[in-house]
Amino acid sequence: MILFLEGLREVELGADGVCPARTLETLSRMIASPDYLVAVSDTGEELTGVIIGSVNQEPFSEHLFAQMHVWYVRPEARGSWTGYRLARIYRDWAQMVGAKTATFEINSGVANERAGALAKKLGFRHIGEMYKASF
Repeated sequence: MILFLEGLREVELGADGVCPARTLETLSRMIASPDYLVAVSDTGEELTGVIIGSVNQEPFSEHLFAQMHVWYVRPEARGSWTGYRLARIYRDWAQMVGAKTATFEINSGVANERAGALAKKLGFRHIGEMYKASF
């Protein structure tokens, strides 16, 4: 859970405040559900990255789609194969569970160009931007 909380501190999602008890509850539910992918990478000594995705019914068709919720790599592991491997696991999982499409979200503002290039290398295309309002 520490790795996950580190990632939230670095991205906009963490700006809303993080409740450790709620985070643990949510992660436990995700890990137990067949509709979620929760994958981590490690060095054998410590965790270096995490990716979380879900598969859902398209709202306007009979198809499934996969959505990425978290993709975080610790700063010291960036530039290694960690991020690529986690992203590939997500893409391959989406295909395996029958998703017709999958989103690849980059919402941290950290190395967006490199992350976007990696997404394109894995077959994703750039389709828009993400904006957020806080109230």
